[in-house]
Amino acid sequence: MIPRDEHLDFVSPDNLIFGRGTVTETGVHCAQNGDTVLLVTDPGIRNAGLLDPIVSSIETAGVDYEVFDGVEPDPKVSNTLECADLAGDIGADALVGIGGGSSMDVAKTAAALLTNESPIEKLFGRHNVPTEGLPTVLLPTTSGTGAEVSPASVLFDDRANGTGEKEGIIDPAILSHTAIIDPDLSMHLPAALTKSTGLDAFAHAMGSYMATTSNTFADALCVQAMELIEEHLRDATFMGADAPEAREKMALAATMAMLGRVNGGKAAIHSIAYGVQALYDVPHAVAISMVLPEVVEYNQPASTEAFARLGTRLYEADGSRRGRAQTLVEGITRLRDDLGLDQSLRSVGAREEEMDELAELAVHSDRHLEPNPRPVEVSDAKTILRSVWWRLSTVMWRTCFKPVSISTHTTTRKSGWTPRAKSILKKLPTITSRGILVPDDISEKIRESRWRSDRARPYSTQSQPREDIRRPHAPATPSHCCTIPLMCSCSGPIRRLPRPKRGRQRCKPWV
Repeated sequence: MIPRDEHLDFVSPDNLIFGRGTVTETGVHCAQNGDTVLLVTDPGIRNAGLLDPIVSSIETAGVDYEVFDGVEPDPKVSNTLECADLAGDIGADALVGIGGGSSMDVAKTAAALLTNESPIEKLFGRHNVPTEGLPTVLLPTTSGTGAEVSPASVLFDDRANGTGEKEGIIDPAILSHTAIIDPDLSMHLPAALTKSTGLDAFAHAMGSYMATTSNTFADALCVQAMELIEEHLRDATFMGADAPEAREKMALAATMAMLGRVNGGKAAIHSIAYGVQALYDVPHAVAISMVLPEVVEYNQPASTEAFARLGTRLYEADGSRRGRAQTLVEGITRLRDDLGLDQSLRSVGAREEEMDELAELAVHSDRHLEPNPRPVEVSDAKTILRSVWWRLSTVMWRTCFKPVSISTHTTTRKSGWTPRAKSILKKLPTITSRGILVPDDISEKIRESRWRSDRARPYSTQSQPREDIRRPHAPATPSHCCTIPLMCSCSGPIRRLPRPKRGRQRCKPWV
């Protein structure tokens, strides 16, 4: 691992409030900043009723308010200018951002525009905000972006004379005055957003942890955040509001991860993902999940010692440093695959001839590449992206097609494919030297079969079944005759079974 000098100048909001029910304190903090506030959000948040407790708190505090709900998923400069105009028209003393990173970024940028006469393009970049913006109170409704504690905002410049690209404003002058993290606001977040934003939070922490500019203080925040995410993200995704503790821990982890990143450093994860996001209109968090394990694995040779420590912490790895570091990479990959975020570039419409353009876009963000533990040139980025292009459905590979010692109807084979696997291989569309390209519908069925509906936990592949890893509808005594785990439509536990009795009907494969 590359040595780094310890340095810390801690950056955070003036007030950081966490806990269930803390949304009721919004009005108190708004009243401290003036008599009128503008609520900045999106239509989905308003329609879901998440504004109701905030509005009630503000009214109780005797503060006047207006609502701007024109924020779009990937916020545009035009959104921000409209928001700033409305805030100016009502004489807002503060702005309250409610939602994901988009709403909070719009609120922070609009607040800065109201105290700076410069046009917005003059604020783009690092440390270009001369005067601190109006006070902002930020309340996240997802557990991933960490925008409530970040001194940055990202906007798409859609103006007629704009750049037509995403532009960032990075300056402590736009840091929020108060961040209120109430897990109740994300309690009913849809599973798709839960898993993608949760893995984005993991990427924030992992990127800071392996950055050469990080420090012990930031590492402590990031390691704890990754531990919480590894332990609770599956439950939060698959059980939702039925797992309130998981929701609470994920809200805490997301904030800790971004605080660690702001005060630690960044790495190539986000830079590699930017091109994917831009070319194929992939949501930010999904693009991050597509490249996360590949970038971590690329950096492993330069961060073996740090990765080995983290592998032991997260996955109880033992053995050599290299082995423990590899366990970390495999654990991160497994987390992503369990969440169903193991998309390849092909699945989002990428073509092989576009690899060069993608690689060029991947090395544009110097602020992410300079602190990366291993240099990333265009050729390196292309190598990483090609591994994402060729990626198999790892769930399929590990559970169904990996050569293992197996028993068939006619003989015991010490290695190789089962007869059923061979028949399935013939039906798959493509086989390459890199492996098997598995159709998405098959991969999805296999992924779903690995989870119980009432407990988010992967099924064991150990030889002896246990009650807590059976599917909800599994019989107490296995009655099926699968010889390939997960490849049949039966409901038994996931395990290799002995040779079936003669004449028993075999289960029907999915494919």
